[in-house]
Amino acid sequence: MRIAYTYDRPDADAPPADRHYADAGDRPVLDDMLTRRGVRPGDVVVVRALSDLGQGAASKRVQRILAGMDVAVEVAPMPDAKRGRKPRVERPGADVLAEIETVYRSAASVQRAVDFARKRTGQPVTRNNLWRWFGAATQTEKEGPSHG
Repeated sequence: MRIAYTYDRPDADAPPADRHYADAGDRPVLDDMLTRRGVRPGDVVVVRALSDLGQGAASKRVQRILAGMDVAVEVAPMPDAKRGRKPRVERPGADVLAEIETVYRSAASVQRAVDFARKRTGQPVTRNNLWRWFGAATQTEKEGPSHG
């Protein structure tokens, strides 16, 4: 039987297996697996990284215990996720920019201006984009946070 064991990872990150065990903190679930026969001879414990079993010597100790129980340990690394920079938000045309600036400089909240800009441009606009395009929305933002 394939048994997935994860430590301090979201459930979605568990490798495919027949049973799943998830742990955090002092690894009580791992201790139960080892002492209360949560695994049987011939089982395969699947982890995302050997560090899920413990740090350094503790991981090697758990691997020896599992090997003594005739349980194999398999490492199934996370599938490559597309990582990288956030998509660049292109500066909209002058007419759209004027509409967004009107909302940004109005009495409306900055979040409302961000939401408006996202709808109007169809891009993932953030508060930082508005700051870069128009500067500070209000006088208090120009002064910055008080440190006193």
